[in-house]
Amino acid sequence: MIGSVFFIISFLIMGLIFGVFRKSTYSDGARFRLANLWRLVLTFIISLLVAMIVPIEIERIDAGHVGIKVSNIGDNRGVGKTEYVTGWVFYNSWISKIYEFPIHQQHIDYEEADIVTKGGFRATIKPSFNYSINPGNVASMFQNLRVGVKEMEQGWLKNAIVGSVNDVANRYTVDSIFNHREEFEAAIVKECNKRVSQWFNVSQLR
Repeated sequence: MIGSVFFIISFLIMGLIFGVFRKSTYSDGARFRLANLWRLVLTFIISLLVAMIVPIEIERIDAGHVGIKVSNIGDNRGVGKTEYVTGWVFYNSWISKIYEFPIHQQHIDYEEADIVTKGGFRATIKPSFNYSINPGNVASMFQNLRVGVKEMEQGWLKNAIVGSVNDVANRYTVDSIFNHREEFEAAIVKECNKRVSQWFNVSQLR
């Protein structure tokens, strides 16, 4: 979309410079000047190149999401140079990048993992949970984790969740886990939120 706009603008400007919109460029009244078509071709090529290399991009931040614009230049690139953005955002893709984070509740399932219960017994779990991002701390989260949503889910957040499950499981025997399942799950959620509450809220875990 934005590339088409720049192509049209560039074509109009270059067309005026090369005179491609003047009838006299192609005809002297009695004869058609085929050789002067190079002006039109050159104008088209230059406009196309401008549209292809122009660094200006446009992106829309959807409802229920928080957007941040991150600087890719300078000594603090990606760390100190972040700002919140909303709606339609114009930015220079050579020096900036837009990250979009959902702030409504998300659900995620992790692959099976081994845990060790109280008494040294091993068990296999497959964590499944709901979480949401604290909207006011998105910039802080990015400055510390330096990744987008998917990378965060499979990296830092996953480690925190699995670590919480392991630590809580160490306090329960296998029988206690099955006989007091709700208590066990509530303890995991509580432990998770201790670790991630600065940026996330875990509301349910199965």
